[in-house]
Amino acid sequence: MEKFIEFVTSFDIRMVMRAKGAAAVGVLERLSSMMALPLTKASPPSKVMVVIYSPECAPENPGEKTEREFCAGYLIYRQDDQINLVMSSDYLDIDELARVRFPLMMILMLGTVKKHSCVMLHGAMLEDSDGKAIVVIASSGEGKSTTARRYIAAGGGAQHDDQMLFCWGDDDEEGSFFVHGLPTWSRVFNNGFDNEAFPFASRREVKNIYVLTRGSECEEIVEIPAAVWH
Repeated sequence: MEKFIEFVTSFDIRMVMRAKGAAAVGVLERLSSMMALPLTKASPPSKVMVVIYSPECAPENPGEKTEREFCAGYLIYRQDDQINLVMSSDYLDIDELARVRFPLMMILMLGTVKKHSCVMLHGAMLEDSDGKAIVVIASSGEGKSTTARRYIAAGGGAQHDDQMLFCWGDDDEEGSFFVHGLPTWSRVFNNGFDNEAFPFASRREVKNIYVLTRGSECEEIVEIPAAVWH
């Protein structure tokens, strides 16, 4: 069993994901429903960027000559410009959100910022008067969304309060840091997308990064020791 799904980001970059095996096709079925895009047996014209394998369909010696990592129920390895995810038989009952969300993030990282080094970041992305990003990171429930709402109420701009890609290095400006905001996933699963373009936010240069914690007596900005930050 093998099926494909194809979609486009807000940067007009076409993405293709292929699934091999019943469990992997189940992930694509969820994506197809969520994004109102067809799931087909016919290979799309665009290049396949991510392949999801059910455990019984896993290639022999996957990623033998590449770096491999286990995350979110997948063995992940990269071959050239393609990322392969082999579902683990021990994690077939993993929460559906994690199973679907992770390969979608990998597609975006590969297809949109594949020339850069990136990590996923859980935080709010505020904007200063010059359009640069003020990144606020914190654990769930610490007040990122509240901070973003208060910032907007005070006249500022804030685009995202959930996930973002934090990237560094640039062809033109070595050592620069920038972020791309990603949609709030609970809203995506509840409401779907407004159109066929995955809402991947434009690049923002990072101006400052703040770590948000709950204070006991007052609100204040305190410099964090380097050891704690690292």
